[in-house]
Amino acid sequence: MTKLLLTALAASAAFACGSSPFDPPVRRLGTLQTTEDGFAIEVPDTVQARQSFEISAKTTGNGCVSFGGTEVEVEGSVVEFRPFDLDVAFGRDDVFCTEILKVFDHAASVQIDQPGTVTVRIHGMAHTSDGNLGEIVIERIVVVS
Repeated sequence: MTKLLLTALAASAAFACGSSPFDPPVRRLGTLQTTEDGFAIEVPDTVQARQSFEISAKTTGNGCVSFGGTEVEVEGSVVEFRPFDLDVAFGRDDVFCTEILKVFDHAASVQIDQPGTVTVRIHGMAHTSDGNLGEIVIERIVVVS
């Protein structure tokens, strides 16, 4: 009975403070996986007009992170690629996560109709020199023939 009462008190205290262990995860830009050569992203150098090509990026997380989808927007000669992850601990210090490395594959198919050059912008998060996460944008130029 005492254990049940303590559990109920802890749960009501968490709800009273505005957070709950059952709060939904935060959908945020994914943390881009780093490699020896930079980031784990793939964008072709050259593509054919009116033919689909793939853009991909790998993101990473710990036990509190899961795949959150990928968004792509094409406007004129710019492609915006955003890999998202779901994070139950983002912005919270009351959640403990297992320190395992999880890798998520994000990919999208894109088609450009006009020959020329296209700028692909990959949005993501990366660790800064002070250990915090910060938003970055990596640009690649694609020649469309």
